[in-house]
Amino acid sequence: MFVNEYFVNHFDKHNQIPTSEATVALTVSILILLIGILFTTKVKPKNFICQEDHFRIESSTALRGIAIICLLYGHFAEKCIVGEYFFESAGRWAVIIFLFISGIGLIKKYSWSNLPTDFLYRRIAKLLPSVFAATTLVLILDYAFLEKTYSPIILILGCLGIFSTQSPDGPAWFITYIIFLYTVYFLLSKIHIPTTRKIFILFALCYGVSFGIWHIGKRAQYIEEWAQYAFVFPAAVAIGIYLPQIFDFLIKIFIKHKARYLLAMFFIGYLYLNKTGQDVISNCINSYTFSQTIQMVYDLMLVFITVMVTTIFDYYNFESSFLTILGNYSFEIFLIHLPFMENYDFLLFRK
Repeated sequence: MFVNEYFVNHFDKHNQIPTSEATVALTVSILILLIGILFTTKVKPKNFICQEDHFRIESSTALRGIAIICLLYGHFAEKCIVGEYFFESAGRWAVIIFLFISGIGLIKKYSWSNLPTDFLYRRIAKLLPSVFAATTLVLILDYAFLEKTYSPIILILGCLGIFSTQSPDGPAWFITYIIFLYTVYFLLSKIHIPTTRKIFILFALCYGVSFGIWHIGKRAQYIEEWAQYAFVFPAAVAIGIYLPQIFDFLIKIFIKHKARYLLAMFFIGYLYLNKTGQDVISNCINSYTFSQTIQMVYDLMLVFITVMVTTIFDYYNFESSFLTILGNYSFEIFLIHLPFMENYDFLLFRK
């Protein structure tokens, strides 16, 4: 069709943007984002934080806004820029933040004991309408702009809420993964054992899935993304269980030693981003499973940084209307951003 010729396609890393041009675009866009956040931010510090103030809705919404920004930059760097680029890891940061919000949010809203029988139905019903709408849009646009069609099996699986990176809307793999985590969370809530044992079982099950994916080869290609994040959701659930104690402890440290608190947070961030220690440890044993496990352990640093940032947000009653808008629509942006960025180039450089 004639419209095909108007759009640049970055699929499979074709027509990528030179690093020099991308750096200018990224620098300008980051400055605009920072200005937007700065001028739409309100803070009001409190000397006393009650339990309801831990992991506030405004804080979790701001985190979702930050996560979706990371996701956009991450996929932009990975799919559309020539060679390796710093922001390629930002997509991973985004998924970790989203999983953190999901885990800690479930504990705060539902606890973890004998959840109602309609728990899964309500969680899935909240997700799938937007997913189906986004997938339908992508199917239409893929056919119109790329003359691309999909096998009936992929479409049927999509109707059942089973998505992979091979689906019409690649990022929707996360939806199937989160439904899996919700299911495990729900089933464990029905088991009458101490909460510490549930946490251990949750870690073991999530890691077991990753271990299985690493060892069954190509047969796991449709869920291989699941293997990267085994420790994040269980860690978030564990933090959610001890939420008041953890946040009270961190807030007291922040109030008394703000400079040290911030220094520690940035130092942990440096260790996480630098990856030197991770590489050294991973090279101790020549094993793919070992190196991937070490990477997932290192992801817990970002989880802890997120907890520290959330503590600051909660203490100052941080609220940014700019991040709130992004956070409120983060799910919809998450679902449609990559096809529009990679396949049709509505957002990047036109021919």
